[in-house]
Amino acid sequence: MLATFFLFQTPATAMDNRNLKISATCRNNVDCIYTGDNIKIDITIKNIGPDVVGFPLEYIIRRGPKIKLINETNNESRNQRINLAPYDLLKKFKMIYPGESVIFDATIPSSEILIFQQNPVDITAEVSVLVEIFIGEKSQKYQYNDCIGLHISGRSSSTNENIPATANQRI
Repeated sequence: MLATFFLFQTPATAMDNRNLKISATCRNNVDCIYTGDNIKIDITIKNIGPDVVGFPLEYIIRRGPKIKLINETNNESRNQRINLAPYDLLKKFKMIYPGESVIFDATIPSSEILIFQQNPVDITAEVSVLVEIFIGEKSQKYQYNDCIGLHISGRSSSTNENIPATANQRI
């Protein structure tokens, strides 16, 4: 069961990635094959710890995760633009109970992939989330910062045969 909770802003203490795990997949495209269209990514944040975690889901949905595209041929990289989100949403937390997950999405526009002018496409998308969370009944605040890589491959032209890829490589 997911509930919403408001918390007053206080400084976060240390980094804590023990309770949450990030994963990402290309929607309707398990191998993340680039076909010339935008790539839709589903990002899952799962509570793998024993305590309830407050996560600013609405803020992340509005702002989006940080996505860095890396050309695997020459290590050239480009950060995708993130959206502005109301600061007040950082104070609104979705409660993620042990074993439960929240899912949100992001899009990598085809134009961002084509900037690399590469055929075949061989790109890693680093999807990262950095937010303040709180853990447990005492509402102790922590920084959450986690990243996952998705390998995207294929051909820039839809007339060429696609190249298989692997997804969900931890960074």
